Amino acid sequence: MQRMLGRAVIDLRARLKWSQADLARQIHRRTKQKNEQLPEVHQETVSRWERGAQMPSITYRLALAKIATAHDHHDLTAAFRASPDAWHLVSVVLTLGIADED
Repeated sequence: MQRMLGRAVIDLRARLKWSQADLARQIHRRTKQKNEQLPEVHQETVSRWERGAQMPSITYRLALAKIATAHDHHDLTAAFRASPDAWHLVSVVLTLGIADED
C-alpha cells in the first residue's frame, strides 16, 4: 500500500520535473496556512514516502492531491485522495491476482 502511494508521489514529481525538495516546499506551502502545528515537510520525508518506508498523513495526501489537480494530473488526484482502506483493497487485489478477464 505504501509502495503504491510512493509510486504515485514519484510519478507526480516526474511529471512536474520537480526534485524531492521542490515537492516538499510546495506541500509545506499548502499545509502551513491550515495547520501551524504540522511539522515542515523536508526532502527526506518525500524520500521516505517514495520508498514506501512511510505513508503521508491525510493532510499531506490532500496537499499532494491539490498539487496534482493544479497541474491537471487528475488521475493522481484520485490516488492521493483515496483512503488507506482503498489502498489496502488495491494491494489485496494485486497480490491475489484478481482481475477482470472479460
